[in-house]
Amino acid sequence: MALVTWNNKYSVGVEALDNHHKTLIGYLNELHAVMMRGQGESIAGPLLSNLKGYTREHFPVEESILASVNFPKLAQHREYHRDLIERLEEFDLRHENGDHTMYPPFLLFLRDWQICHLLEQDREYIPYLAMKKNN
Repeated sequence: MALVTWNNKYSVGVEALDNHHKTLIGYLNELHAVMMRGQGESIAGPLLSNLKGYTREHFPVEESILASVNFPKLAQHREYHRDLIERLEEFDLRHENGDHTMYPPFLLFLRDWQICHLLEQDREYIPYLAMKKNN
């Protein structure tokens, strides 16, 4: 069973960004499934690495789009993204050091961050995207 199921309340109205967000939720669900099967120790590392790589691809795309619509909170939004990357690095370091107790808190952190980010911070830029689309 998925930890988070995509639905339209997460949509920002831009297909490319929605697809990126769906992929990020997919990583979260995959990590959850791995942990539920008791395979966290062997598979979580590569999943975490893939997640870090994908965020580093997604965030610049999103930030570029936000810059193109003159989103006034772009600097703050970039900071949210940097914070997540820092946290991912922290969890990755814990994993590399053999701290397998990090999986449940990591999973909960990632779920909460993604949902909060999609439903709060990303929602703030939707009107700016809509204005650009209508012009």
